[in-house]
Amino acid sequence: MRFAGAHELFENQFSSELLPISMLFPFYIISISLPLYACHLCSDVSPDSLKCEFNSTCRYGRAVNVMCRSVSNASDSIHFCKTICRYCHQLTEKSDFSCKPPSSECTQPGVARSYYVAQCHASPTVVCMGHREFLRMLPCVQESGKSYGITVILSLFLGGLGADRFYLGMWREGLGKLFTFGGLGVWSVIDFILVVVGYICPPDDITYWSNALPM
Repeated sequence: MRFAGAHELFENQFSSELLPISMLFPFYIISISLPLYACHLCSDVSPDSLKCEFNSTCRYGRAVNVMCRSVSNASDSIHFCKTICRYCHQLTEKSDFSCKPPSSECTQPGVARSYYVAQCHASPTVVCMGHREFLRMLPCVQESGKSYGITVILSLFLGGLGADRFYLGMWREGLGKLFTFGGLGVWSVIDFILVVVGYICPPDDITYWSNALPM
């Protein structure tokens, strides 16, 4: 019983002395930590000037909280960011990155769709893992100003005169259809089917398909 009483007395005395320390302990931590750095949100600074620490085991596409440090030696601030677990080269939204256009003609003759190696950079507002500059294969785009809907109409009503081929800049085939009256109708029917399914079209022109067949 003596041992239990002494133990009880010690426990009561220890808990009474521990209470003020436990109450002051969080403030003690804060008072030490705050002078070391200032805490900010990522919206206060561009991610281009931050170096963020990601957990390498995070799952792709999941929302994560990361701690970023300023790469500038002028400040030792820490920024807390909420972003998505992904590498910069895995960005899919066009607003999340920008790429340089081809420096020269990138189309290749005899190829249905030509591509070029583009140098891309993540947008200043996007936080991602890895290098912010990356390479990506992009299709060569040449706007011909032609419309899919107009081509279909010309092929349907004036295909025998080669109007659809002339419209697309294929003047050799257009002359052949003109002088043979559309191959006596057979060539015109075949061309109309090929135009509708998209086999006959301007090369490397994505905007050609944006204009549907007028109603």
